[in-house]
Amino acid sequence: MDIFILPLLGLAAYLLGSISFAIVLAKLLNLEDPRTVGSNNPGATNMLRVSGFKIAFITFFCDALKAVIPVVLARLCGLDLAEVALVGLLAFLGHLYPVFFEFKGGKGVAPAIGFIWAFSPFCASLLTLTWFIVYFTTKYVSLSGIVAFSLLPFLIMMLYGITVASIFFVVSILLVYSHRDNIKRLSDGSEGKTNLFSK
Repeated sequence: MDIFILPLLGLAAYLLGSISFAIVLAKLLNLEDPRTVGSNNPGATNMLRVSGFKIAFITFFCDALKAVIPVVLARLCGLDLAEVALVGLLAFLGHLYPVFFEFKGGKGVAPAIGFIWAFSPFCASLLTLTWFIVYFTTKYVSLSGIVAFSLLPFLIMMLYGITVASIFFVVSILLVYSHRDNIKRLSDGSEGKTNLFSK
């Protein structure tokens, strides 16, 4: 039976990750579809722009939780660290490429944060600190995520070795790639700043 734990948890993680809470909340609360307004991205930052802080916070929390749950379950099932990381990666991939929404998902910051917090609170604390430093310095949410998660695989490698780090390297590459439009706007000065703590 043990040989089925990893594939079953992996599948469950991907399916859970495929639930886009920005879209679900928009439908439940009769809000504008985040795929058609703002940045057209079904994620927490766009929900902040179009629906306010409260809805954005709920979106972020739920998107993070859908990575936390599979990782915690994988640990409880006794999987090794590489297997736990693989389960987390599948939840992250579900968010980026959701089977329920034509494989067009968000940029992955929230589930990536949930993933790393559940896997290594120490690394997550360092990344969170980095994120806030960059954000309060620049007010660019996208740049904060890009910088913080670019450091992720190196932190993981120092603590857990290259095998586990390779999985987080995939997360880092995909997350930066999902922000390619933001990177272009940052380079030409057209990226919008976001005040996360405004009403």
